[in-house]
Amino acid sequence: MPRKFFSKKSRLFYLVILAVSLSLEILFRTFPSFAEFYTVKVLPIVRVIYLPSKIFPFALSESLFLIFALLLLFLVGCLFALPFKRSLLVQVKLISSLLLKTVAVLVFLFSLTFSSSYHRVSIADSLSLERADVTEEELYSATEAALERLWEVSRELEYAPESMSSSGMDFKTLSKEIKNEVNNACKRYPFLIKGYVEAKPFALSEPLTYTYIAGIYTYFTGEPCVNTNYAEYTLPYTIAHEYSHQCGIGAEDEADFTAFLILHDATLPYLKYSAWAEAFSVLSSKLYEVSPDRYKSLARALPSIAINDYTISSRAFQRYTHSPANEIASTVNDAYLKANGVEEGVVSYSESVILLISFINSL
Repeated sequence: MPRKFFSKKSRLFYLVILAVSLSLEILFRTFPSFAEFYTVKVLPIVRVIYLPSKIFPFALSESLFLIFALLLLFLVGCLFALPFKRSLLVQVKLISSLLLKTVAVLVFLFSLTFSSSYHRVSIADSLSLERADVTEEELYSATEAALERLWEVSRELEYAPESMSSSGMDFKTLSKEIKNEVNNACKRYPFLIKGYVEAKPFALSEPLTYTYIAGIYTYFTGEPCVNTNYAEYTLPYTIAHEYSHQCGIGAEDEADFTAFLILHDATLPYLKYSAWAEAFSVLSSKLYEVSPDRYKSLARALPSIAINDYTISSRAFQRYTHSPANEIASTVNDAYLKANGVEEGVVSYSESVILLISFINSL
């Protein structure tokens, strides 16, 4: 068994897929036009491998992670139960080989199915949007416009006083409605590609909240996975954000903006409300840094549905603040983003403000 596991053919296979990964990474990072071509023309074909994920109603990636973690713990536990050094050495080799081969496969799948999304032509260029530094007036104008749209859509919704708003849909129905909007967006914007797998909820959403992770696109299964423990008004936007990654958008700031692009003019009022509530939240936070007085003037004019959602959501989330798990998750995410050419790391999330301002002010 060990000899077969460490065979020359096995080593050669993993060396080949690592060489392919490295070649693709060099091409993507050197030639953005190639990354664009690969994302739009090749990825839709390559991602056929995700079709089996559609069979599972639960997050397959979450289950695979738990199974792998349990297997690894079992193998490590066996180290302390082996009586002979020779057996111990075999066991260490087995664990090391398992880890290295898993990493090699994950790196290969990342390069094959998602890496190009980080190095393609920017959305700003695709939509001819200005992405330079914006003025306070431009920021205020966009925030005011978001407030006006928030009022318009809130009049189409029913909600109970002193309560958070609700879509009235279960996760599966909500996900399908948003998927329809994603498909419509793919028709309007050629730089977006269609995905195969619908969004799925995390079974471990409650503990995941301590990491501040609202959703993850798991590229090795093609699943947009969502933490359902957050406020309901944020769920449509989060689902759309993870769908954006599936549509070929890698950078977080661009995925954030793409979520707004998908939902801002949706058919269902609650989906529109989620988009404009998130847009106002992001823009007004930035406005507060620049001009607290102008921020307060707009915040006082918020519709009651938005006040309820912001306030209750903020209070409910306090129990998860200052979590060590968040610090770890943030550090890992920061390293991941920087490794894929996003030099600002987690700070890049706030760059969606510039895209939002440019787009909203152009409406």
